[in-house]
Amino acid sequence: MIFMADRYVPRGARIVLDSNLLLLLLIGSYDIEMIEWFKRVSDFTAADFNLLESVLEGKSLVATPHILTEVSNLANSLGEPLKTNWFLYYGKWIARIAEDQFPASELAAQPEFSLFGLTDAALCKLCSNAIVITADYRLSGYLRKREALVVSFDELRLSEIRPEF
Repeated sequence: MIFMADRYVPRGARIVLDSNLLLLLLIGSYDIEMIEWFKRVSDFTAADFNLLESVLEGKSLVATPHILTEVSNLANSLGEPLKTNWFLYYGKWIARIAEDQFPASELAAQPEFSLFGLTDAALCKLCSNAIVITADYRLSGYLRKREALVVSFDELRLSEIRPEF
């Protein structure tokens, strides 16, 4: 059986994850058991984390300060002492992620701002030079209409259980 994730996300690609998927990646790599109980990633499973990790192998991650801030805000509900330790871990991860910056005033002038908000407007701006992987159905549909390079995480889930002959 050959899995088709590389059909969607080729090796060497520059990848931007939506905030929820980046949080899943970070929580799962910190402690995979947290996926079961941390409410901010409760829509995902350990198998989703493993899939995401395998899809990202050999690729480089890029984010914006807006995406990184949203991940920080989502993780802020962790209790102590876990919260402090997790944020120390997150700080080390941030150093491994390329960061593209766009002024908020520039993003607010984009049509995506009124549709999706600041973080996703920044993500949409990145789609001109990176592949977007998102768990947001509405966002992926919008980007597809714009002919952007976007992969729905649900498609990746399906590709992993459907053999290619």
